[in-house]
Amino acid sequence: SLSSSSSSSSSGAAMDWSKAVEEEAEGEDADEEAMHSVLLIGPNGTQATRRLNNEVGSSMQKFIASQQYGHNANLDAGVAWGTSTVQNPVAPSATWVEMVDRNGDSVGYRAYNGSDSNALERAIRNRDYHNGVWDVRASEAGQVVISVRPGAAAHRAANPLRRDDSDT
Repeated sequence: SLSSSSSSSSSGAAMDWSKAVEEEAEGEDADEEAMHSVLLIGPNGTQATRRLNNEVGSSMQKFIASQQYGHNANLDAGVAWGTSTVQNPVAPSATWVEMVDRNGDSVGYRAYNGSDSNALERAIRNRDYHNGVWDVRASEAGQVVISVRPGAAAHRAANPLRRDDSDT
């Protein structure tokens, strides 16, 4: 994980994470108790992502460049990457509907079941909320800790390689 300490944004004002912060459960260590999850999704997710990028983006780039960063996640070769339905929710299947337009031409379009589409939307939101690739934590003192979940990223990256999209 990458740790960066900063207490002001690029505009010089103190950073306000209050709308993008989720309180941690009680009973954690004293150091961990001061850290809060930064929600990069939801109603304030875009703003939180932009603020995070403004606050620590250049520090992250400098850190990676100075370390000649080359991280190997050592992913388990026995896992069928790309098969996780949590990381890659199954999209609803399309039904082809053909109609005749005003000119008498046959026109086809895809139609989807509304409840299946809504279920996909909920699955994607839940995935990003609970099992996202990035885990970002911030303290009121201005410390930001960013961790990656390589397994989540590997499942998402491998999924298109495993899919058969020949019918789309």
